[in-house]
Amino acid sequence: MIKALLKEFELVLNEPKQLPPVRTLDHKIPLIPIAKPVNIRPYRSFFIHKEIERLMNEMFFNEVIQPNSIPFTSPIL
Repeated sequence: MIKALLKEFELVLNEPKQLPPVRTLDHKIPLIPIAKPVNIRPYRSFFIHKEIERLMNEMFFNEVIQPNSIPFTSPIL
């Protein structure tokens, strides 16, 4: 039953290989003009940092993500 479901939605579940198409409405996060970047450590350990770096490089190489110049970050993992 699960195999049939996975086969049915194979296109949706495949790992993306490029950025989505350009749309008329793009996602934006409005910022307060005087807002300052949050000053916290984004990674808890060297190993997490290395894994995130590896994943980001892989996604960038596959054109799933693109560079960004926003000075704000958020802790991940």
